[in-house]
Amino acid sequence: MPYIPRFMKVKQDTEFDYSCIRKRYTPIKPTNGTSITGLNGGSEIRFSYSGQDKFYRLSDPETGFLVKVAFRTQSGNPLANARNGEITLANDWFGYLFSSVRFNLGSVELENIQTPGVVCEVLNHMKSEDFRSKAGENQGFIPDTDDGTSRNAVTVTNAAVAANAAGGVAANFSTVAPNENYNAGFARRMKKYNYTLVPGADDAATNAKIRYAEIFVPLSSIFGCCAENKLLKTINFEISLRRKVDDEYTELFFGAANTGAHFRPGDATANTGLVDITLNLVDYVPNPDATVELNKIFSSEKINWTFKKRNCIKVGKTHSNEFTENKTSQEVPQLVLVVAKGTDGDAQQNGAVTRNFGFCRHANMQNVRVNLDGQNYPDQEQNGDFSNGQYSTFYDQFRRACYLFNGSDCAITSSEYRDLYTIFAVDTSIKEFKTPNSTSNMTISVKRRAVPADNATAVNPQDCEYYIVLLTEKSYNISCLEKLVTVA
Repeated sequence: MPYIPRFMKVKQDTEFDYSCIRKRYTPIKPTNGTSITGLNGGSEIRFSYSGQDKFYRLSDPETGFLVKVAFRTQSGNPLANARNGEITLANDWFGYLFSSVRFNLGSVELENIQTPGVVCEVLNHMKSEDFRSKAGENQGFIPDTDDGTSRNAVTVTNAAVAANAAGGVAANFSTVAPNENYNAGFARRMKKYNYTLVPGADDAATNAKIRYAEIFVPLSSIFGCCAENKLLKTINFEISLRRKVDDEYTELFFGAANTGAHFRPGDATANTGLVDITLNLVDYVPNPDATVELNKIFSSEKINWTFKKRNCIKVGKTHSNEFTENKTSQEVPQLVLVVAKGTDGDAQQNGAVTRNFGFCRHANMQNVRVNLDGQNYPDQEQNGDFSNGQYSTFYDQFRRACYLFNGSDCAITSSEYRDLYTIFAVDTSIKEFKTPNSTSNMTISVKRRAVPADNATAVNPQDCEYYIVLLTEKSYNISCLEKLVTVA
């Protein structure tokens, strides 16, 4: 047959997948109640699925949590209700509602993630530019681009020219220049969440009104096991979200000086806080032929489920220039991520809505290394010195980690990495004789340059707390019809 270029072919078959004839959406409410006090009181919010003869895929982008919160903005000194207060929900606020999240498949706990706010936000920073600028907005990922709250993209300077003896006429003119302190992320969040309120009977009544915000967070953005793109049938699962108590909400907001937010039940006029959360589960109805084949597979075979388990270790406040975190019989990580947060003084990031907990400080780091059973990762020190512009090795290692995690380059520029989102990444995926579910002795070593004498500099404070995000490879075999999960 003579060669025909692809764009000239007219006889090739058109291929469509008709194996699925219907897609269904099942809303699942918390099993322990939906009262607003229960959703905000520091207890577990549990979701259960069991005993239904359905095909489902936990990685489906439409399977996840539909979340609704209510809040009221405040400003002034002392604070008072103010609909125009320069404060709104922080970037990636969903995870900061909870102190831990847990996923059980069958009777086996697959993941139990501590400090999920940090884990989700750090991993979302590793995703693509498209996610950062567009798709992530629907799940609340709208990162700040500056450490302030300026919403003006340009600065306008007004000036006047006086009349002169030669007959020149007095005139006014303006010059426009880019605003170097413009925070595009804060401006986007104000536009999304702080919509114009319908006027009340008077100004005070309008200021007292609450706003609602809704996002949808796929399970794959929370749990590593739910990022595994495989079909399941029948087997039950349970998700538990451990809610923070209702007065622990400062990490959920960010605003200008002298602003605040009301975010807890029991208000005299209306309840604020987490007001509704629903797990939306998508299942599929295959055509008759596909149903027969799928049932053969599920009745005779075990499904291998291998994924990158997520967890976080918190290291409390320290101003030492060097520390190590030792773990014996630790599940072997594929990737280790370390971030530093300021805790005191001008560098404080927690405890107030005017402090942005989402930033990750460089702390003038010199080296970050992981030792697994005597082998160092990386094998050479980074020798960073952020104060003198020496951090390209750290940034390149972070970019490489983004490819490993997400298959795409990161969306954080080199200067943003230095000033806003310094995430130290150590790739530990290349190892000898290590299989999924294996353990090792792990030591994480963090070394700073000379530690400042105070906390006056936000990016390099004296006191830091550290969060170590671990991605470890786990593997299970699943007998769906027997509802049995075993370690592979």
